Amino acid sequence: MDWKDPMAKKILIIDDDLTICALLEDTLAAAGYETDVTHDAVKGIEAALGESQPDLILLDMQMPGGGATVFIQLGQDKRTKDIPVFFTTALPESEVLGQIPNNPQCKGYFPKPFNFSAMLPAIEKAVSK
Repeated sequence: MDWKDPMAKKILIIDDDLTICALLEDTLAAAGYETDVTHDAVKGIEAALGESQPDLILLDMQMPGGGATVFIQLGQDKRTKDIPVFFTTALPESEVLGQIPNNPQCKGYFPKPFNFSAMLPAIEKAVSK
């Protein structure tokens, strides 16, 4: 992926739901972020490992190929282990909490439908470090 704006923070969205991806792309672009989207786990890992890496990853917890599997692979590679990751999920909180890795790379999760007034400040904080 060649990012267009060298000054903008880059966010990789890994989600199999095209509607969710479009919503995230539009919202993040309006907030000044540049985005790249992949719709499957393998392409998501490839995009994260690319020459021009993202500053943050939004990762669907329940996508085919497994969001947790993608997270583990990202954490095992020295090129991606420090990129902050937020999971996105439609699961109820009671099910999510047991699945969120206790790992500093994981910054938390955003429930679907998204609350952008909470999501955008959390993303800004994570990419500002």
